[in-house]
Amino acid sequence: MSFFKSLSKSRRQTPMFSFLGFPVTPPPNFLPYHHWPSPAPPPQPRRRNPPAAAPHKENAMRRILLGSDGSVEARHAEDHVIATLRREGGSVMALHVVDTDLMHYGLVDQLATQSDKETFLNYVREQGESECEARLGGFVERARKSGVHALLGVRWGEPLREVLAAATENGADEIVLPPHSWGMDFTTPHLAERLNRSSPCKITIMA
Repeated sequence: MSFFKSLSKSRRQTPMFSFLGFPVTPPPNFLPYHHWPSPAPPPQPRRRNPPAAAPHKENAMRRILLGSDGSVEARHAEDHVIATLRREGGSVMALHVVDTDLMHYGLVDQLATQSDKETFLNYVREQGESECEARLGGFVERARKSGVHALLGVRWGEPLREVLAAATENGADEIVLPPHSWGMDFTTPHLAERLNRSSPCKITIMA
């Protein structure tokens, strides 16, 4: 076989390409464009587990504010709170409100010195705390014996305003009131309307 026949045969077997007019022989592992493999698909992002849903309000620990002067009429409300928290769990703050008229009289006494006024105010506060313990200490003890977390609280001022303020400050979920307390009838329309309008949470007035 002549050299020209051999060259022609090799050209038929090996594809030739031209670059700037000069013949170029591709490398042995070269593939034409239409034989190139398809590009790999982009990697899919890994799916993360969705965040756990926040617990429903009903499953959270309940906080009840019991406003009471410790009277006999308030016993039914106290028993209701203990039974509810034993069944559903939670805590209670028993709140007693002391009238501030006595404090006011001590502050406006023009004959008293500043030191005497401070001593008198401390005396009134101690008397209020003792009164609260005497009126609601029995309820707190009964609640704790029943396995209910109970706290005792005392405030000075107008009862209805102080009850609503204490519920807001302590994040109460419910306010429980007896029908009569601190000389007030909470079942009257104007007081019931005021409570519903101003309360930061649910209100239950025991019959």
